[in-house]
Amino acid sequence: MNDWIVLSSRCALGWYFFHAGLMKVIDPSWSSRGFLEHAAMFPDIYILFTHPTVLPMVDVLNAWGLTLVGVALILGIGIRCAASGGILLMVLYYFPHEAGYTYIIDDHVVIALLLGILMVQDAGKLLSVRPFVLRYVGGENSRLAWWLR
Repeated sequence: MNDWIVLSSRCALGWYFFHAGLMKVIDPSWSSRGFLEHAAMFPDIYILFTHPTVLPMVDVLNAWGLTLVGVALILGIGIRCAASGGILLMVLYYFPHEAGYTYIIDDHVVIALLLGILMVQDAGKLLSVRPFVLRYVGGENSRLAWWLR
């Protein structure tokens, strides 16, 4: 695949996740409660996450998860981990909502598929901080190198 297409996809998805997460992080009134309470699919499961002792942790994990996935994609480091986390978030966002005009394939599915492509491509090889970080963790043959790809 053309490196520049992979790079532009990585950066666009990175900005998408970073912006979504940052807006949640900086808004003290934001909560996932409404989304979780109105789950159309698997409501009995999603309602468990609205318990007062669980919801604050869900909100922090959601907001910072989105933000950190975005940062990793933009910087081109830890693409495999970041894309895995992003796919998990997209799956968790996909199931609660009602099927709209697209029925099966919606934006969550498309984003998850794009993240999967970034995972199998060497998406962090072009314009990333990965080479600098690898230098400090023992190079391409270190145990951390696979996770930093």
